[in-house]
Amino acid sequence: MVEPKLARAAFINNQGMLRITGFFPTQPEQVNFDLAFLPVEGAWRLFGISLDTSNAAQSSPPAN
Repeated sequence: MVEPKLARAAFINNQGMLRITGFFPTQPEQVNFDLAFLPVEGAWRLFGISLDTSNAAQSSPPAN
């Protein structure tokens, strides 16, 4: 199992969305992710997801 690495600490943006950004350190390319969640009736619900790959030589995905 490959453990994800966070590119930055999870945070709540000014629209109230929880943002989690990071990558899975796989070879030869790593899988980068950016997740957005909205609070709905007391639970975090997935609002958006962005995935891509990059050369594993990068230590983290570009910050948005």
